Amino acid sequence: METMRFLQSCIYASKCLTLVATNKTFVIEEFNLGFQNLVRYERNLLAGTPLKTFLHKDSWHLLTAELPERKMPLRFVFKSLEGGSIILNCHVNRTDHGYLLFGDQAMLAESDILKKMTVLNNEMAALTRELNRKNRALLEAQEQIKTLTGIIPICMYCKEIRDDEGFWNQLEVFVERHSDAKFSHGICEKCMEKKFAEQLSRRKQIEDAEKK
Repeated sequence: METMRFLQSCIYASKCLTLVATNKTFVIEEFNLGFQNLVRYERNLLAGTPLKTFLHKDSWHLLTAELPERKMPLRFVFKSLEGGSIILNCHVNRTDHGYLLFGDQAMLAESDILKKMTVLNNEMAALTRELNRKNRALLEAQEQIKTLTGIIPICMYCKEIRDDEGFWNQLEVFVERHSDAKFSHGICEKCMEKKFAEQLSRRKQIEDAEKK
């Protein structure tokens, strides 16, 4: 007797096992917490409510007086408060007063699946937008970058470069025309000594004279 009471309390408290007893017209008489959790309805309003209230119309045809005994469970589609569907495979047994339906609610609700799919789709869309943005930025950068490739003919003496049309161009002009580089002219120490040797010598003489 203690074992039976224990089993009854476990079945009643279970949120995975869904159990509901109806009369012969499928009006709810008894139910456990699993069924209440499934339909999310106030407990004091469940008893006396037709089972059809919580089912999609596609499942109404299952609730007939000629409902046969079956070894395989029937597929009931319950309504979800979020607007989706909850599929429950229920075994149906006839009783003296009506019917007893019990099933395993471990299966994910269709609404939960849709939620997860929506989240994944949103994440994929966000990643796609970010990828497209980076691709556009890369294409824009590639359009702005000009590179010099291949063999460039250059004079070994004056360092001018011959273009595709056979004209000789100053190195700066050729590079600026074929790239985004700009030149800022200066003079190195070697060229300073070579080009301005006389001026540098005169300046050194003046500095030495000032020191004396």
